[in-house]
Amino acid sequence: MKDQKKDRKLPSKIIIKKKDNQITATTEGSLLARLNQLNYLLEKFRLKDYLTLLDNPARMFWQNLLYGIARGFGFGIGFSLLGAIGLYILDQLVGLNIPLIGDFIAKLMIYIESTKGIIPK
Repeated sequence: MKDQKKDRKLPSKIIIKKKDNQITATTEGSLLARLNQLNYLLEKFRLKDYLTLLDNPARMFWQNLLYGIARGFGFGIGFSLLGAIGLYILDQLVGLNIPLIGDFIAKLMIYIESTKGIIPK
């Protein structure tokens, strides 16, 4: 076992590359470190899972459909809650009788309450 671990260490041979009229020298150890870094990044970005998903278009369709439905419900519920909180705050501001803002908000609240019911034709 120990002999195998010793064999894993690569000797620091110098590799010379010519790219764009520039000569760069690296060692095998640094190349191995770069490969390990690249492998880590590919695992971090879950590239294998993404490529597997692309190979199965039906699964991708259904998964995206369910995500879209869930997001739609989330947006609807969130907007409803924020709207209700906003109307509650406006209703409380009317009770404060602020001269200009109170009248405007009172008219706005009357309009909103009139549109809640069935509007006669």
